[in-house]
Amino acid sequence: MIKYRDYLCPGGWRVPTKYDFYNLTMVLGKAGEVQRDTTISNKYLTIWGGVHGGDCTIRGELDYQGIYGVYWSQTQESEGTQNRLYFSIHGTVRDNFFSRSSGMPVRCVK
Repeated sequence: MIKYRDYLCPGGWRVPTKYDFYNLTMVLGKAGEVQRDTTISNKYLTIWGGVHGGDCTIRGELDYQGIYGVYWSQTQESEGTQNRLYFSIHGTVRDNFFSRSSGMPVRCVK
């Protein structure tokens, strides 16, 4: 059975896992699931190249642009939830599960 993650990224690339996001946070200087540090949050922008693009609500509206960046992972908790990486201009960085009914960017990794 082909899963969405099998065709989101070009050949040789894949949707990151929860553990990829955890390892990224470790490399950028912090450990743990939830951080409140503007330095680490800014590293997602400057070093990793992430953006505070917000998300798309279940109503199809763009929300929180310029406030937080969120990226899906391929790690699923239950039928309707998926792991995501979240970082905000306020310094919050977390890795948690969220409803798949919201639209968020995907960043492919090699």
